[in-house]
Amino acid sequence: VHVRRAEQERVVPGLGEGPFLLPVSGIAPSKNIAALLDLAAAWPEQRIVLAGATSPYTAVVQREVAARGLANVTIRLDLTEAQKAWLYAHCAGFLFPSLAEGFGLPPIEAMHFGKPAFLSRLTSLPEVGVLVAQYFDQRDGRAMRPVFHARWHSASARAAPVAAHARGFSWTRCADEPCVNFSGETRPPPMRWMRSSPMAAAAFRPASMSPMRRCRRWARSATAVRRWWNTACGAAAAG
Repeated sequence: VHVRRAEQERVVPGLGEGPFLLPVSGIAPSKNIAALLDLAAAWPEQRIVLAGATSPYTAVVQREVAARGLANVTIRLDLTEAQKAWLYAHCAGFLFPSLAEGFGLPPIEAMHFGKPAFLSRLTSLPEVGVLVAQYFDQRDGRAMRPVFHARWHSASARAAPVAAHARGFSWTRCADEPCVNFSGETRPPPMRWMRSSPMAAAAFRPASMSPMRRCRRWARSATAVRRWWNTACGAAAAG
C-alpha cells in the first residue's frame, strides 16, 4: 500500500496518453518559452509538457497558450523533485532552447534517464551536452521542428551513452575535484567532460574566467546536483 501511494505521489496527473516532449526551466523570457509555443503551433499533433516554477511571466504564457488555442501544450507548475523526475523518466525527449544559462542543470537531469536532449547552442549548454546532445542552430519554433525530424531516431537510439555522460556529473566529483583552492596556488584538475570538449576547457581557463568566479559557479551547481540526486533520482527509478 505504501509503495503504491508513493508511486501515486510521483505521477504528474492530467497529462493524457501518448508521448510528450518536456521542457523544464524557469518560466521566463530568457528561457525562450516563446519559441516553445511557436513549436507547438507548428506541430499541433505533438504534445509538449512545460514544467517550471511560478513566476511573474507565467500568466503571460498561460494567456498566450489560451489565445492561440494550443491544446497540445500542458503547463505544470511548482512540481516536487520526485514529480520532475517522473516527467524526465517518462518523456519522449527533452527541450531546452534557452537563451541564457549559468550552467544548465535540467539537461543533465534529463540525460541521466537516457533521454535525447535538444539544446540551444548558446552559453554553457554545449559544454554540458558536448557530443551526446542535439542542438538548435536557430532558436525560433518553426525552425526547431525539422531538427527533430532529422535527428530524432538516431538520438533516441543513444540512450546508453547519453546516460553514461550524465553520470559523469555528480556531487562526489564536485566535492573531490574543487575548482581552485582559495590560496590560488594551484589550478583545478581537468575534469573528464572538460577534456572531451575544447569549448568546455576554454571556458574554464583563467583568461576567460577568474578563479573566484569558477569556484562560485561550481559551488552553486554542486548544491543543486546534490539536492536533486538525493531526492529525485532514486524515486524515479521505480517508476
